[in-house]
Amino acid sequence: MTQVVQTVLEKKYVVKNATNVFDAAAAIKSNADVKLILVDVDHSTLEKLEFIHHIHTSTSYKIKFIVFTANINPEINKQFTLAGAKKIFLKPFNPVELVATVDSLIAN
Repeated sequence: MTQVVQTVLEKKYVVKNATNVFDAAAAIKSNADVKLILVDVDHSTLEKLEFIHHIHTSTSYKIKFIVFTANINPEINKQFTLAGAKKIFLKPFNPVELVATVDSLIAN
């Protein structure tokens, strides 16, 4: 999935890849220009939920989140929305819809 997202978005945006939440946190701290984080939550779900909540509730960051999942459980997806995810894409996702969503979130 990472390759697809990167291929679709790198035509318009600078895309960085982090393999875990610790690398993502380090990247955020070293780059104040981060406006949006895309997270695949199918592995290490609780860790990623806590990461999204922490960044979303921090006064140090104004970062929005998009989540990708194969999980159709509405309760789990609701938890990610409550933690701060602006959009949840079910896999497989529509690349055109992804670009439109990223454009909208970056603009606002």
